[in-house]
Amino acid sequence: MIIDEASVAIKAAPLLAKGFKFLGKTIKSVDERIKYDFREAHIKYCCNIIKKYCRARTFFIRTEPQFLEDFYVAASIINGRNERVKRANLASLKKVGSRCIVTGSGGSGKTIFMKHLLLDAIGRGVGYPVFIELRNLNDVDNVNLEDVIVQFMMDHGFPLSEEYALRSLHDGLLVVLFDGFDEVVFSKRKLLEKAIKRIGSVSSSQIVVSSRPDMVLEGWDGFSTTNIAPLELEEACELIEKIRFDDDDEIKGRFVEKLRAGLFESHRYFLSNPLLLSIMLLTYGDSADIPKKFASFYEQAYAALFQKHDALKSGYRRERRTNLDVYEFSRLFSAFSAVTYNKRAFRFSLVEAVDYVNQAKRISGVREVNAEGFLDDARQAVCLLVEDGLDLAFVHRSFQEYFVAKFINEAEGSIQSSYINKLSSSRISVNFETDNVLQILYEMNPVLVEEHYLIPNLKKLFGKNSHRKISISSWRTIFKKTIESLQRFDGDSDSYGLSVKNWNNFSLIVFTSRSCVTRKEIRQKEAKDHVDKIFLGKDNISSKELSDRSPIWREIASSSGFFSIGEIEMIRLEYRSMLMRADDRTMAMDDIFSFTV
Repeated sequence: MIIDEASVAIKAAPLLAKGFKFLGKTIKSVDERIKYDFREAHIKYCCNIIKKYCRARTFFIRTEPQFLEDFYVAASIINGRNERVKRANLASLKKVGSRCIVTGSGGSGKTIFMKHLLLDAIGRGVGYPVFIELRNLNDVDNVNLEDVIVQFMMDHGFPLSEEYALRSLHDGLLVVLFDGFDEVVFSKRKLLEKAIKRIGSVSSSQIVVSSRPDMVLEGWDGFSTTNIAPLELEEACELIEKIRFDDDDEIKGRFVEKLRAGLFESHRYFLSNPLLLSIMLLTYGDSADIPKKFASFYEQAYAALFQKHDALKSGYRRERRTNLDVYEFSRLFSAFSAVTYNKRAFRFSLVEAVDYVNQAKRISGVREVNAEGFLDDARQAVCLLVEDGLDLAFVHRSFQEYFVAKFINEAEGSIQSSYINKLSSSRISVNFETDNVLQILYEMNPVLVEEHYLIPNLKKLFGKNSHRKISISSWRTIFKKTIESLQRFDGDSDSYGLSVKNWNNFSLIVFTSRSCVTRKEIRQKEAKDHVDKIFLGKDNISSKELSDRSPIWREIASSSGFFSIGEIEMIRLEYRSMLMRADDRTMAMDDIFSFTV
């Protein structure tokens, strides 16, 4: 792909016409000289943007970024009507809403999708793209988003002055892409949310925000939510065929055959995720035992990265700067992940990373290793870290989460208890939907999670009456302790959201329902007549102000979802099963083992 001013001028021609139209409305007298200067600055801006964002590092090639067009398969989205829209672009999102939140699980390709939208903005003349990585604002006090947007435009050579840059935002000349809301530290999320909403309320420009799924986002006034769809079989095959895998088309060919022969359907949960699909290709061929749980998958992926990645390169094995074996490296990297996670650090400078490694050495007991050498191996040899500008970052946050779970699982009892309690604290619980540590830990060691988290907290939730079937009265007590109010979504009369009062209870109920309850019901949007009976023409219902005798309680209790009376009863039954399993383990230990002298 050639990127020069001539090629960019052709590619960005549709956008130039829109720019000239804005110029004509903004400046009273536009002569040929002004048009020429504007055209030159327009080409410069578009050229700078394309050069910076048209490439990205892939999982298999770390040495240099690859052009998106060489490996990217345009994502599909699920719109508000639960319809799949293939090869989504800005036009697809505009049909969802001019202010849109795009959510996707870890590894679904949200940032690459946002870069795809950026290039689409130029190629189809939608607007001048502005790409804001929200994590870069974590260390900025008193953030003014309008200033951040204008600064981005000036830094990349926007063809008009700051005054007109701000006007272009309000008049709809821009496409503003806010990437990674889930990477914003908790203390700044509310302020940043208000700032984005405010810009959305005064701007005619198309705005897109990306994030991992979070129920809080569904309640943003004026913003519509859509999801990046899991890969379908043909999309998965296309992605595999595009991946540069040491030019080994034979392995890719066999893998695609396996996908089409049933592997994709049997392992859809993993293989519909672009990152996990790519990792599965790396591990493919060594074993027919393909794991079905995330914990086992990441364990196998780590082994492949540590032992086999260089072996794929025509017998070449990269020289490592440390002599740690696969277990020692894992132990130190797990401690490093736990330290960084505790600091909520997903990206860090080399100086910070060295300090984190030195802390991890003390915790893990792996002391005889050079910190910079370890970081170099983590980046170059094992590919768990990547260069991100002048900083280092995890190859993906899901790997950090896996190694944090591994650290907790292998830590001493007091550390296990403390870390699990922190994971389930109200501050962390706010982010429970975007964080997989507890889920992975539960797959690794369900007994540990049950004894340190689920049983103690479910005991508090149900109290002394856990042996009794949930009644409407006991269900209402739990609901009122957990949920502040119910809010009907604007423009969507078939569904409603919940305003959370107690995040500890909320995350406990959702986690138990998702991870522990064996029988699952299909969760669908409420029928309109049922929702009408709940709200009775109102937009908001306070659980505190609702009389216990109100018939609305029975309507809420019979709803589908995590907080229906049926779901709470299933959680209660699972809690009773946990207690019986715990008693049985204690008896078994006493019967089978005897350590008395």
